[in-house]
Amino acid sequence: MTHREAAFAGFSEAAALYTLQSAATTDLPSALVFQLWFNANLGASDLSYVTRQQIPETSNLQDIRDAILVLPDSEGHLKAFGESVTNTSRQLTPELKPRYLRASLAVLEDHPAGEHARNLVQHYDDLLDEVALVARIDGSDTIGHTEPFGLFIGLRHTSDIEREAGGFARYLVGGSSTGTPYFYPRYPGQRQAPRDNLEEHLGEKLGENFEVHSITFHDNKIQSRTIGQPGWRETPLAYVLLKAKDASVDRIPELQMDLDFYDSLGPVLLPVTTATQIVDARPETAPGRPVDKLELTQTLDARLAGENAELTLELHATGKGLTPSLDKLVALEIPGFEITKTDDQGLSIARVESEAGGVNAVSEQTWLLTLKPTGDAGGTLSFKFPEPTGLVAKAAFKQYRDADLVEVDSELALAGILLTPPPLWPWFAGGTVLLLLGLGAWQLARRSGGQAAAPVYRVPDNCTPFAVLDLLQRIHDDQPNALQSTHRDQLHGTIRELEQIHFSPDTAQANGHGDLRSIARDWVGKVS
Repeated sequence: MTHREAAFAGFSEAAALYTLQSAATTDLPSALVFQLWFNANLGASDLSYVTRQQIPETSNLQDIRDAILVLPDSEGHLKAFGESVTNTSRQLTPELKPRYLRASLAVLEDHPAGEHARNLVQHYDDLLDEVALVARIDGSDTIGHTEPFGLFIGLRHTSDIEREAGGFARYLVGGSSTGTPYFYPRYPGQRQAPRDNLEEHLGEKLGENFEVHSITFHDNKIQSRTIGQPGWRETPLAYVLLKAKDASVDRIPELQMDLDFYDSLGPVLLPVTTATQIVDARPETAPGRPVDKLELTQTLDARLAGENAELTLELHATGKGLTPSLDKLVALEIPGFEITKTDDQGLSIARVESEAGGVNAVSEQTWLLTLKPTGDAGGTLSFKFPEPTGLVAKAAFKQYRDADLVEVDSELALAGILLTPPPLWPWFAGGTVLLLLGLGAWQLARRSGGQAAAPVYRVPDNCTPFAVLDLLQRIHDDQPNALQSTHRDQLHGTIRELEQIHFSPDTAQANGHGDLRSIARDWVGKVS
């Protein structure tokens, strides 16, 4: 016999002794021994030690009722027990109250003393008829045991109870995990934010048979959505990404969430639960999960290709739903390269969305491929991006050029881009030849241009001293290399002589027009 069983046996013996005593006395009915026995069935004879994790022991409740019914004044004792239940229920914590009152009706049944408890329990049942916790697998219930799958968590409820409860998005108010460690308790004894309560329960309950990768919650400002059932709506709560630990997993367990309401005594916590779901984890791989608007971005980094002969190709996929495996996104045959390493950085949930068309988890996944040219790649290296499959709705291609990340045209990306250009020495040689030819042509043009532009001198019509001196001075300045040194000296002397004759203040004015004309003709003839 266990300690628990021995304790219940002790309460039964105490009730029997009380029955013998009450038969011999005329004392007023007392429900104390039955009340303590009843409390012990809930977890402890002192109800302040009962926690929400304890499971009530209901097998002894009928024994308590039977023990009361054999009393001489069973009616009085049932009434006393009912009054004790009513008084005690006013002091109970919100989470214990529903369990306590439901259990008391197993003893009181339809006795008038249990009317208060029956009314409250009926109120709880009416509330629970209008709200339910639901868990829905994202895709097929054949989940396999090698790949993760998703589980939607939400509350389905009537529009009336949503209005009376002030909406159910308040259960998405988070605590420390969202950077909001403070919240306003809605009932006595609330130790943490409601979202953290749910996250803790999901992690513990699902963690028994599944690897829980992440729990992503909706924003606490989310609005409920219609579900195609008149008068009913759904408030999405969370998306759980998980994977079966092994092939023996055959079900998703019952999940629970506590909702707070008010009754005539104050706040009360009512648990809502999901139904157990059967799953098949035996297959090595599971059917593909629903995914929409799948986008794939490929980024090539060939900046170190010349040093270590390796390239890195990053493939980043995102979509509404769970992204499939890499081999379902692209054709991994890359001409001229072999994949030496594949680094799968894992599937993650970026956010969850609620739209008119449904509730979606936006997922993302990144793969890093290390590529090495094959032996027959040759001197000129080109790269063709892997071609996306039909699942990809939008594809983008990018490439690093030095420190810049640039877009690559899709047609060019799939046709092939040049990574190693041909040798540069033919270009340098050709450029040098063209440069020399250009310089030679420029010199020839300069010479021919200089000859064509040689000045032409003519004898002035009116050979005044000023006109002739101007002509001689121009010949002297323009033709320094065309005249012999003796002619230059002679020209210089002629200029000095004419200046002395015609412009010296000590010389009388001379009419030298005839001499001036002959001098001008003589020098024009020498340079023509």
